[in-house]
Amino acid sequence: MLIKEIMKKPYAIEKDILLNDVAKLMKKQNITSLIVVNNNKIVGIITHEDLVENFSEKKKVYSVMSKNVVTIRENDNLKRAVELIRDNKISILPVVDSKKNLVGVISDKDLIGNTEESDDFLIN
Repeated sequence: MLIKEIMKKPYAIEKDILLNDVAKLMKKQNITSLIVVNNNKIVGIITHEDLVENFSEKKKVYSVMSKNVVTIRENDNLKRAVELIRDNKISILPVVDSKKNLVGVISDKDLIGNTEESDDFLIN
């Protein structure tokens, strides 16, 4: 199965948004991370943990976002996503096309039950 078959619509913001507004958006959409973009290219990611650790109503996203974002291509398979999430100890993977434009997002929760290896844990 390919990433593009199970990826979800990404929630993206620009880097100059105030953290207070980010917190409100995360709460309203019931999400724990936002992809930070500039001209549809990923420049960072901000998570709920980033907000908790750095919250200030006057700070902006660019001052606390993670800039080294691990991504996956839409035509990669789920096994690759599992490897990236496990090896990088992350829970969210932005999905990009061949031109590195943001096209989706996949989380560790999206992978549960969708990998070929999921049956390996069953006891017969």
